[in-house]
Amino acid sequence: MDYVIYNRKKYEVTDGLLDLSDLGIININNIDGLEHLTNLRILDLSFNEIKDIKPLEKLEDIEIIDLSFNLVIDIDGIAFPDNLEQLILTNNKISDINELISLNHLRHLDLSNNKLNSIPKLTNLNSLEVLHLEENSISELKGLGEIKSLIKFYISGNKVSKLDYIEELAKLKILDLNGNRIEIIENIDELYRLEALNLSNNIIHKISGLEEMIKLMLLNLSKNKINNIEGLQELEDLNILNLSKNNITKVERLESLENLINLDLSNNQITEFHSIPSLKNLRIINLNNNNNLEILDGLNILPNLEVIYLKNTKIPEKELLDLRKKYRIYY
Repeated sequence: MDYVIYNRKKYEVTDGLLDLSDLGIININNIDGLEHLTNLRILDLSFNEIKDIKPLEKLEDIEIIDLSFNLVIDIDGIAFPDNLEQLILTNNKISDINELISLNHLRHLDLSNNKLNSIPKLTNLNSLEVLHLEENSISELKGLGEIKSLIKFYISGNKVSKLDYIEELAKLKILDLNGNRIEIIENIDELYRLEALNLSNNIIHKISGLEEMIKLMLLNLSKNKINNIEGLQELEDLNILNLSKNNITKVERLESLENLINLDLSNNQITEFHSIPSLKNLRIINLNNNNNLEILDGLNILPNLEVIYLKNTKIPEKELLDLRKKYRIYY
């Protein structure tokens, strides 16, 4: 068993892993000395008060570094080790990430909850598959198109209004754009491999541009301004559809979604729900907080239906009691 003495305390080094996370009680704010641990592969320095990370340059064999929840402001001039595969810098104060452009082995980069205003050109990140940029102040996606290898992209809680450049990410499978300023769904019709798309909490009025996403299994359009259900007819592999907290009045154009399992239409303005025979795999329907919903018809033609949410509707008490004999009803 190997150990390292750091700040007068002994820490275990197991299989190239050193965990120095959450050391606030000893007020660690620098990592001088770590550069001598040249055999380290995994280093966890999360939840400390570290500002200067230059000693990490000497860790030539390091593959994973976690510096989340520290006080890192500037990484300008830091030559991160070439072998680095995963770098976690969430919850720091970083505003410039240009120094990362040479990490051509990097596969996972987390820069969420920082001070970024833009995405720099990341031309040489040829191996990057996962990119987290949540909770920054990014307003445009310029530079994103350089990362051709990207599979999962998370950019919720920013200021993005247009989806320029995103069509170049042909390998993308997961795209999270929750909590931005998007009004029109555009430039994503060539993302043929996309399996999960989150566009919740934007200002979208119309569902469009999704016709080519035939592999999409999860679609979240909650908390928008949508009035009509449309533009979903080609999404035959869809399993989960969330349209809650919109302005929908009528349930229609869902006939082709034969693989749908979970349908969330809560917090809309629906007055009638008539079952659709082709939704034979549907198991869960959420109609909570459709305050004027009075008619619930034809549920018996949905053979796999198990759970129905009906809180704050006008469905008669007697009908609710009858439904409880066959389904799990929450009201």
